[in-house]
Amino acid sequence: MKRTYIIRSGDQPPRRVTFGGRVAWFLDELIEAGASGRTSLDHPGVRLSDCVLKLRRGGVLIETHDEEHGGRFAGRHGRYTLASKIERAASDGNPSHSPSVQATVSP
Repeated sequence: MKRTYIIRSGDQPPRRVTFGGRVAWFLDELIEAGASGRTSLDHPGVRLSDCVLKLRRGGVLIETHDEEHGGRFAGRHGRYTLASKIERAASDGNPSHSPSVQATVSP
């Protein structure tokens, strides 16, 4: 599964990027999550940090917020949120025909 996305950053021209597999899945998760973001606690067993690294290398701005968690294995984890305005491109290349998967998350 490969998906193409359009990244819009400020006054820069829109940029198309393509991701596949788990990386595309996680980007869709981040878009769906909006400002609440996603953590490894939401998806145990998935190496989210690897997905985040690949997305960042692809030009997607992602913020990491450190959070503490309790329980038997108390510690810290990261909550990832999008800082880029990004939308999934339609198969015909026209984002206006794409499903309503669009996110802009910036405080």
